[in-house]
Amino acid sequence: MGTRDRLSEILEIKQRGRRNHTHLQFMSRDLLRQWNASRNDKGCTPEFYPVRAVTLIEASTRAWIAQLIDAGSPYVENAVNLCKNVKFDLDLVRAIESRVITLGDLVAHTVSVNNLDQIISHYEVLLGRPVLPILESTIDRWAVEVEGNDAAPIIRDVQEVCRQLAALFVTRHISVHEVAARPALNVQDVEGYLKATDDFIAATEWALQDLLYGKTPLTQGAMTAEAWSKFRAADTDLELLLGELRVRIGSDQVRLNLLEESQRAWLAFRDTQAELFADNARGGTLAAQLAGMERESLTRERIKSLQWYMRVDV
Repeated sequence: MGTRDRLSEILEIKQRGRRNHTHLQFMSRDLLRQWNASRNDKGCTPEFYPVRAVTLIEASTRAWIAQLIDAGSPYVENAVNLCKNVKFDLDLVRAIESRVITLGDLVAHTVSVNNLDQIISHYEVLLGRPVLPILESTIDRWAVEVEGNDAAPIIRDVQEVCRQLAALFVTRHISVHEVAARPALNVQDVEGYLKATDDFIAATEWALQDLLYGKTPLTQGAMTAEAWSKFRAADTDLELLLGELRVRIGSDQVRLNLLEESQRAWLAFRDTQAELFADNARGGTLAAQLAGMERESLTRERIKSLQWYMRVDV
């Protein structure tokens, strides 16, 4: 495949609105619900479900490969071992440099995810360690922390889940690529395939989310509290920097007055801009979180701007 073909394919996927891995987790759970609700209906087509399940696993894997690589070190360095067959030329380099696509997009689009062994191998290359021990100890934090359920692993038998998924990929391959004399699918196996798919996608989601971002808040109240806590920390850093800058300016009253006037105007802008951003969720519980997030973001930008004055003669 030529460079422009690969680039065009990636752009087309992004333009179609590729599902993120969190959404894919809900889709896999919904697929299991659909099967249980319609399995005995006259118009039910069992062959659809394994094909869809594999599609969700493949899409989840590609989404996580891209996100891990784009998260930076150590995953981007480990990705070298996934890029051995990727040929870079000027078009690809320019597309990555201009952020039309990311390196993660390119690698995720290029690697093969035709069976479970390949998927496990890709994760282990990026993480630099075995992935199955991670998955078999992963819990559903929402079920435990919000719903109050026991802290049981999502995957209770990792070897059984792997066996089910390996059989799922074989069944899907035969259904899609062969015209077999005998049916490739035993209808009795569908529920096991779908349950294994749901468990694998959910465990991957929670494990990698925790690995990249730590124990992030789950409820709206907790997310709002975290946003304002981060803002207050940024605001403290800003006040410390302003104190240092005032000392550095010293007795130059003209420059000191300009700094204070600039700061008053900036504070008015920051608070108004934060309210404008929060208005995207007018009347909803998300509004307070958005206001805190925007205040923190703008405060961090202000800090970077003022740090320049600490590096030059005043």
